[in-house]
Amino acid sequence: MKDQVLNRILNKPSFPRKFEHLKLDDKFLIIDTSEQVQRFAKRPEEVIRGKDVRLSFPKFIGLENILKAVLHGERELFELQAIERGSEYNIHLYIDISSANSMKIN
Repeated sequence: MKDQVLNRILNKPSFPRKFEHLKLDDKFLIIDTSEQVQRFAKRPEEVIRGKDVRLSFPKFIGLENILKAVLHGERELFELQAIERGSEYNIHLYIDISSANSMKIN
């Protein structure tokens, strides 16, 4: 019984998880966004369709070859974990960025 209680406590998420997304073309231009993805951008005002994602998420600078490999199906997945985002209210968020492609481009 004690083990079951501990298991429930340790496996219970302490906060709800929310997923936001960006869709990019092969030139790293934003083609679609979820409603609140700009909350996680370094420069939220740059999260606009048609803009280069590296303007709003500079963590992608230097990762172009890896992202293209994912886009072209040469690599299955790429992840950046525990990226810190501060806010004007001195609240720190840690986000994970995952890049995956289920369609291969010819």
